[in-house]
Amino acid sequence: MHVGGMAVVLCALPVEYQAVRPLLTDLEARELPGGSLFEEGMLSGTPWRVALGQLGEGNVGAGILAERAMRFFLPDLVLFVGVAGALKDDVQVGDVVVATRVDAYQGGKAAEDFLGRPRTWDADHRLEQRARHLAVTGGWPPTGLARLDGAVPAVHFKPIAAGDVVLASRDSPLYERLRLHYNDAVAIEMEGAGLAQAAHVNDALPALVIRGISDTTGPDKQTLDSAGWQPRAASHAASFAAALLRSLPPSSLPRRRASPDRGATGTSSPAGRFVWLSAVPSWQAVGEGVSYSWHPMLNGIEDVLVAQVSDPSTIINIIERVGMNPGTMPRGQGSAATLWHGALRRAWMAGREEKICEMLRETNRIEPSQALQELINSCCSQQS
Repeated sequence: MHVGGMAVVLCALPVEYQAVRPLLTDLEARELPGGSLFEEGMLSGTPWRVALGQLGEGNVGAGILAERAMRFFLPDLVLFVGVAGALKDDVQVGDVVVATRVDAYQGGKAAEDFLGRPRTWDADHRLEQRARHLAVTGGWPPTGLARLDGAVPAVHFKPIAAGDVVLASRDSPLYERLRLHYNDAVAIEMEGAGLAQAAHVNDALPALVIRGISDTTGPDKQTLDSAGWQPRAASHAASFAAALLRSLPPSSLPRRRASPDRGATGTSSPAGRFVWLSAVPSWQAVGEGVSYSWHPMLNGIEDVLVAQVSDPSTIINIIERVGMNPGTMPRGQGSAATLWHGALRRAWMAGREEKICEMLRETNRIEPSQALQELINSCCSQQS
């Protein structure tokens, strides 16, 4: 039974995905609603499960698919791991940049001059502090990593600029605009703003952008790419991200310390995760003689089964700490199976079926009808 944390790690390019994937074990494919494919496994030697996805280039697609992943996996945090181009001479190829702020630089008004109207998102404070601590205490880099000049890679905690333009020359108007109006940004990439916006609309889910520097946004980009600096820079970013997770106890995150307010009709943890809903249903559904009370999640993502519960901690525990793999749910038992499957589908975290069955057997907490009891027995017998 897995009782650790859940992290989503997102990448844009195949080379970035391939840098993270070897760090994970026991990988299994997960298909999200809409067809997006992720792989989920364990970060070796840690309590962290990691869902790894490749989103493609661009902020729009990154934001949409990041939102889907956040809804499906209900993670404790999200990391974007990949490569970027340097905007400053003191940021070297092979260094790592942890974004303290993401600037979406393309917004503006086209008048006689271009009037910038940027959007910015600060990094999650807790994750940034953990990353800084890791860097200053010698927790990274491991032996053997080197940047282009042969020195040990440095970690820069600075803003990054995110847009949908590949910057290939420092003589371009775009570079001049970044120099004038985003002067503290030290790197440029194409997905960080999408991730930041998705995290923001998911109740400020903790998120962090980690980039390895693969080029200098200058004429040497093609030469550096040919020399293999994209995969090397991606591996540096992946290495730092893994070290960050290893240094971060899942219990240190606010949403994992949240406790329900049982006197309220509906509430959420500090990071927005559902913890309890009133037994007063939004609507009733009846199937095979089983009456279910359903209530939509506060943000409209899930539907949660409230099925004749005498102690709310049962549902709290199922939704917050356990879950059921939808692939193991019986599908041939009519509407009862369909409703029960739907209630737990989004709360899924692999390896927790046994705990759910243990909790469901506590009949002094749940008083199921005969049809629901048969369904519970069927689910639990698969785990015995």
